[in-house]
Amino acid sequence: MRVEKLKRFFSFALALLLLAGCMEPVELAKMGIVVGMGIDKFQGGYLVTLQIVNPAGVTGSNPNILPVYSMHVGGQTLLQATNDLANLATQVLYYSHLKVVVIDEDIVKDDGIDDIIDFLMRHPETRPDVTVLITEDTTASDVLNVVTAVETIPMGKLDTLTNINRQRTGMIASLNLYEVMDRLHTDGTNLVLNMVSLRAEEEHLPHAEQDQKNEEHQKSVEEQEYKLWPSQEEDNGEIPEGAYTAENMEGLSNSEAKFTPGSEGPTKQNKEEITPPMDIKIENLAVFRDNKMVGKINSLEAQSYNLLLGSKKRYWGHVDIGDEYFASLLITDAKATTQCFLKEGKASIDLKVRGELLEGNYPINVENPHNLKELEEKFVKDIETKTGAFIKKTQEELKSDISDIGIAAYFSDYKEWEKVSANWSEIYPTLDIKINVEVDIYSTGEIKNYHNLR
Repeated sequence: MRVEKLKRFFSFALALLLLAGCMEPVELAKMGIVVGMGIDKFQGGYLVTLQIVNPAGVTGSNPNILPVYSMHVGGQTLLQATNDLANLATQVLYYSHLKVVVIDEDIVKDDGIDDIIDFLMRHPETRPDVTVLITEDTTASDVLNVVTAVETIPMGKLDTLTNINRQRTGMIASLNLYEVMDRLHTDGTNLVLNMVSLRAEEEHLPHAEQDQKNEEHQKSVEEQEYKLWPSQEEDNGEIPEGAYTAENMEGLSNSEAKFTPGSEGPTKQNKEEITPPMDIKIENLAVFRDNKMVGKINSLEAQSYNLLLGSKKRYWGHVDIGDEYFASLLITDAKATTQCFLKEGKASIDLKVRGELLEGNYPINVENPHNLKELEEKFVKDIETKTGAFIKKTQEELKSDISDIGIAAYFSDYKEWEKVSANWSEIYPTLDIKINVEVDIYSTGEIKNYHNLR
C-alpha cells in the first residue's frame, strides 16, 4: 500500500515538472508574427515577401510607426527563401497567424500552383484557414506593401474581403488551403481562386494628369525600394560601403535580399486620406485546368459559378423588362442538382432558387398570383441565359469543368467514369449541358403595389 502511494506521488510530481513551462519559449517582443506571404517569380526561382506585424505600431504607442513591415528575399526554392528571411530577421518568424498567401499570376500560368500549395501544406506552422489569392496586373510584393485605411493590418482587409464577403455575396470564391488541395487532387472538378489587384486613384484621372502621377510614383519607388531599415545613410550623409542602393542592386544573386519596412511614402498616405490613392480590390476569379491557370471569370460570371454549385451564399438577380422597367431579386437560397449521362454525352443541372423582391418599377400588382408568376418567369429566363453563357464559356474558351459535372458523372456511373476520367478535359467541352431553373419569390416586401398598376 505504501509503495502504491509513493508511485502515485512521484507520478504526480513528474507531471507537474513536465507542465511547468514551455519548451524554447520566445518573448512576444522577439516574435515576428507573419500575417501575409507573397510569392513572385525571380530569376528562375521565387521572390518571397512577408508582411510582419510591428507590435509598437499596432498598440499605437508611436503614431509614426506603421503597424507592419515587409521583408523579401529571392531563392531557388521556397524553403531557401524562407530560411534566408529567418536569417535576416531580428525576430523569430512565427507563421501560425498567417492569414493570406498571394501568388503571382505568371507562376500559376507557367509553372502551376501545385508545388506552392504542397510547400504550404507541409509547413509545420501554417493552419488550414489560410486564404489563397492570385495577383492580377500587379505583383504579390506590391499587394503586401499597400497600407489600407480600414484595417490596422493590411492583410486583414484581404482576409475580410474573402472570408466575410463569401457569406454576403456570390461574386467571390473563397477557398482555404485544405479546400484548394482537395480541388486540385479531385478528379472531375477544377480550381477557382480570387484574383487581387490594386486600384489607384489615377484610374479616375484624365490621361495627362495620370501620366504625371505615374511618373512621380515611379520616382518615389526608385528612391525607397531598396532602403534599409532604419537607414543606410550615416550622419555625414555618406552611404556606408556595402549598403544596398538603387545603383548596386542590379547584380544581386537569388539568395540576396531586399528589405523594405513600411516607408513614409504613398503607402502611409493611404491611412491619412478619406479616399486613399491606392487600395486593394477583387474583381475577377482565376480559373484552373488541372494545375495551371487558363483564364478568368468576372464577378457577375462568378454568381453563375456559385449558383450552379449550390453554394450557400446571397445572390443578386436583376432583370430588365423592356426599355423602361426593371426588377431586382435577393436570392437567399439556391439548390443545384447535377446529373451526367456519359454514354449519351449529356448533362443536366436543375437549379431551384428562392428569393425576396427588393427593388423594381414594373407597374404590376404583385399580390396577384398571376402577376407574381409572370415576374418569376422573367427571372427564370434571365438566370437560364446567364448560367448558359457561363457554361458555354467554360466549355469553349476555358475548357475547364469548374461546375463539378465530372463529380456528378462519377456518382452517376462509376464504371463509365473510370474509362473517361483520364481524358475528361477533352470530353467536357463536347457535352450537351442543359440548365433548368425554378424561381420562387417568397417575399415581396412591405410595399405590395407599384404605381400605374395593371
